[in-house]
Amino acid sequence: QADGSFDEKNVLDTIPYSRAFFEIYPGAIYMHQSVTYIVSKLDLVNFTAHAHQTSVNYFTSPRDITDIEVLKRFESYSGHLINNESLKTTPLSLSAHLGQVKVVCSVYGFRKMWFKNNKVFEMHEFSLPPLEFETVALWIDLPPDIRDKIEEEGLDWKGGMHAASHVIARLVPTMVICD
Repeated sequence: QADGSFDEKNVLDTIPYSRAFFEIYPGAIYMHQSVTYIVSKLDLVNFTAHAHQTSVNYFTSPRDITDIEVLKRFESYSGHLINNESLKTTPLSLSAHLGQVKVVCSVYGFRKMWFKNNKVFEMHEFSLPPLEFETVALWIDLPPDIRDKIEEEGLDWKGGMHAASHVIARLVPTMVICD
């Protein structure tokens, strides 16, 4: 809502509680219908955020950390990766699992970044309660030594894992019905 008293006509948008910590934290730049707002307050008791229109040359990005605890494995599958000649490796074993997990996500701050070059120019910290929920997840266990092998070849481990996560996220919905 815009700063001031709550009134239906002042409501800018409705956001799920689980997304509020990532999008409308205090200090966030929030875009709505091509208008820029800065969030001044997030009221978790009344489920509202207060914002006012602004004109800035930066955007904000949340800083968060997520912990996942496996509660129960429903199914597991073990297999081998196909030999990759370019890495000169032998086939690697891996395991895929389906099970119940507990997710705890904490948003602890945000970055201010310039529109013109995406460079961070300020960091801020704050304290919000963690978001906790249980869900069903699929995960893959890689052999412990694969990271060493990849880095020995001069390849980027973190970049590779990040890219693999995007591939998996795009590929899985084509094979199973899920969100």
